[in-house]
Amino acid sequence: MCLDTISSAGRRVTFVLHNEEKDKYDTWFPEWRNKCSEGDQKLLTEMNAHRRAAVHLAAGANTTVEVEMVPMVGVRPAAAPWQDTIGRASPPLALAHSAGLLAHEIYFNWSSDNESGLPVHYFKFEGTKVEAVDLCNKYLELLGKIVQDFLEAHR
Repeated sequence: MCLDTISSAGRRVTFVLHNEEKDKYDTWFPEWRNKCSEGDQKLLTEMNAHRRAAVHLAAGANTTVEVEMVPMVGVRPAAAPWQDTIGRASPPLALAHSAGLLAHEIYFNWSSDNESGLPVHYFKFEGTKVEAVDLCNKYLELLGKIVQDFLEAHR
């Protein structure tokens, strides 16, 4: 689960700063944390509590999984370099490129008639159900800010 991995890896970021520059970090971090928003402070606390539970108590993330229906995509050879078989414009280039094809070689048939279930993990944070991936992304952004602000403060 991403929460287990991210919370554990994220804590290593602060451990490294603490171990490499202990005196600077011990002085800097409490003040930095106090300047954070209440939400960011809670996120740091929650992710560290989650890490402790996952690592020391072998209790993984307490998540719920829901199935989200998403349209399936059909990929077929294009009729003309700039059109699909019924005359629509070519597909997004990133999708074609990721499939190893040139954009003019394929077209996509986006259809809501054919759907597939995609598992989505949710985690309860501050009493609200949030997508685990979104929470992990927010935590990673906050960790990046910790490193960036620490480096700027100690140039």
